[in-house]
Amino acid sequence: MAWVATWLALAAGSQIWDGGRTAFELPTTPIAIRPADGTRDITESIRDGRRSGQLDRREARSLRRDVRIIGALGDRFDQDGLSPSEAQELAVRTEALRGLAGAKRLSGGKP
Repeated sequence: MAWVATWLALAAGSQIWDGGRTAFELPTTPIAIRPADGTRDITESIRDGRRSGQLDRREARSLRRDVRIIGALGDRFDQDGLSPSEAQELAVRTEALRGLAGAKRLSGGKP
């Protein structure tokens, strides 16, 4: 009786297992469309913060440089199509910069 249970377990397992071919399949086609950059509102926030006196010139310049870095990175990633990990990295960097710009504006530029 035990050999029947073992045989059934082996038969069921062999039907499910495909040799590991589908365990870690990644998409073969890169993402063709670059997701919305999202840095335009950050640039506007920096400009507004500079005009209102919430950011000084040095802080605004530093934040604008970070916006350009994200844009350049997005352009470089986009040359051969945007992979999911590249899209995620751009999204994380953009959100981090958005939070940093907002925090600097709220604190009046003070750390």
